[in-house]
Amino acid sequence: MNERLGAASGLKMCFGSTTKGFFALAIQSYVTAEALGVLPQLRNYMKRYNAETLAIADKGVISMPPKAYRWVNEMQQIGVMMEEDGGFDQGLFNGVAEVYRVVAEDTALGLEQPGKRSRGTTIDDVVAVMRSGMESSKHE
Repeated sequence: MNERLGAASGLKMCFGSTTKGFFALAIQSYVTAEALGVLPQLRNYMKRYNAETLAIADKGVISMPPKAYRWVNEMQQIGVMMEEDGGFDQGLFNGVAEVYRVVAEDTALGLEQPGKRSRGTTIDDVVAVMRSGMESSKHE
């Protein structure tokens, strides 16, 4: 790496910010597109103009549910690093952490465990479970 203390951890967190941050954006985009009635059109548009991004988003969104609870704190830590070392406000990653908190605590996806998946194994199901859980949490 280099001689700077924490460089390896920083690399890992920068990588996680890119991948897990992107998956959180995809979750928000998919759930919002479904609420607007345009999820199939969004996915078709992505497939046509950026198929590689669609494939990465889909893989990340589908694989995320059993890990979401762990990613909350990780995204908060990344926010602190981005602020302290990069000069950015940590608010962006606090928002990303909130996406994963909703997945983990407000939806049935938070109950999923690796190797024992029953929900969230397709994009449509992730979106449906997210919308249901988010709607239910509004009424609590």
